[in-house]
Amino acid sequence: MSDILDKFEGDFSSLWSLDVMPALHRLSWWWYWVIILIPDPLNPQRSRQLMTLWSTKETDSIRVSGHWWNPGSRMYKDEDDGFVIPGMVCAWWYDGEKMHEPLTMRECRMAVVSDKHPLWP
Repeated sequence: MSDILDKFEGDFSSLWSLDVMPALHRLSWWWYWVIILIPDPLNPQRSRQLMTLWSTKETDSIRVSGHWWNPGSRMYKDEDDGFVIPGMVCAWWYDGEKMHEPLTMRECRMAVVSDKHPLWP
């Protein structure tokens, strides 16, 4: 396969839709990954990688890489289908030789809005 991707495109209209199905208490989990691959000049056969994860879970508490996360609240949906969610953001860095994990691991509250939401910048 030698196809080279010129651009990233497609239908993103449902990318931030968190309420496609009803949440199941203690079972539903939403996450978004971004993985950035950087060519490794020391080893062209491999890449360096920065991985970032934004996540929330419908649960009272869960252990994340040795850290007990207690959301303390459930996700809130506004009248324009925007969400405020309790969550965590975690990141890992692979420098081409060694995995550095976690690079960061933080509890946070996140706002999730589509480009149709009035608060969209």
